[in-house]
Amino acid sequence: MQVTQFPAGLHEKLSYYVYVYVDTSDDDDRVLYVGKGKGNRCFAHLNQVNDTDKSTEINRLQAEGRLRIDILIHGVDEKTALQVEAAAIDLLRLERLYNQKRGDDSREFGRISTDDLVAKLQPRIVLGAPDFQDDCILIRLRQRYYSGMPAQALYDSTRGVWRVSRESADQVSLALAVHEGIVREVYRIAGWFTAGSTLYATQDLHGPVDRGSPRMEFVGRVADEPERQRYLHADVSRCFRPGAQNPVTYIGPSFPKPEVER
Repeated sequence: MQVTQFPAGLHEKLSYYVYVYVDTSDDDDRVLYVGKGKGNRCFAHLNQVNDTDKSTEINRLQAEGRLRIDILIHGVDEKTALQVEAAAIDLLRLERLYNQKRGDDSREFGRISTDDLVAKLQPRIVLGAPDFQDDCILIRLRQRYYSGMPAQALYDSTRGVWRVSRESADQVSLALAVHEGIVREVYRIAGWFTAGSTLYATQDLHGPVDRGSPRMEFVGRVADEPERQRYLHADVSRCFRPGAQNPVTYIGPSFPKPEVER
């Protein structure tokens, strides 16, 4: 790679752009990093001196002449560049890149399945506390969820581990996996167990668990279709108290008002 900065007269024509760092060692040209910027921003990672894996790899490839910088899109405004950056990171998968986080607009415009997109933009139904026919525990997954995740991984992410009241948990029959206010799956609970006492089919999502902690996990299965259809892809955001930080709440005939465990 020869160019390490753009000619000054080119900056205005480039405007905002999205760039990728590419390892040319193999024929598939592996992408290492995705970024957006203007001016000479795409060259800013060259010759950085720090201990990060990204800098170490970039410096090594540059020294060996096996590094290339590609521009994915240019001549756009900053908002468009943010959206393209987010989509590119989601497409390539964050865990395969040296980026430390998803793109700034990933939550709103990033990679998403068609099912999730419809549920997000036009939920099938909006539910409040009086609409629940079953005693349910609603579990907000937040960063544990990504669109298109395998069914087993979604189940493992939903079932543990949580700080719950055993008395309240024993009353519920269904667990609803919730992300951004939308129900992503419905599970029928078979039983609750001390955190860390049951096996997860996917990788350990939660790290070491203190067996003496008050946290719990459930085992169960995907609910029967009539139960799924009552809640799947419904908007339940109004069931959570404004500002509530606890990801768990109970709702249903035995819980006349949304209850958040402290």
